[in-house]
Amino acid sequence: MAKALQPGDLDRKLSLFTMDAHKNGKGESIGKSESPFVENLPCRKRERGGVETGGDGSGSPAASRETAYGLVDFDIRYRTDLLPTMILKCEGVLYDILNISEMPGPRRQWLTIETQKHD
Repeated sequence: MAKALQPGDLDRKLSLFTMDAHKNGKGESIGKSESPFVENLPCRKRERGGVETGGDGSGSPAASRETAYGLVDFDIRYRTDLLPTMILKCEGVLYDILNISEMPGPRRQWLTIETQKHD
């Protein structure tokens, strides 16, 4: 069994940004920009391999292939104000949030943010 996450394991910092839509005087969308939501949030970064199993839809390991991108999980202290539409930045790299889930263990202690690199 893996060791439970401890506060001392949070060895990196991340920032979260919201995407704000901008409109002209007629109400037409003219673009989006990032607005800081939270900065310097302690986290633990875990990279997962970019291997897709069963690329032919069969699920067989023989049909596995390496994908062009890897997935990265970030573990943080529990928060209720995060949204999957936010952009995450860690160590100068932008990530799109795929999923936010509570880690197993005591309730409302840790969250896992599943991401992939932003295009």
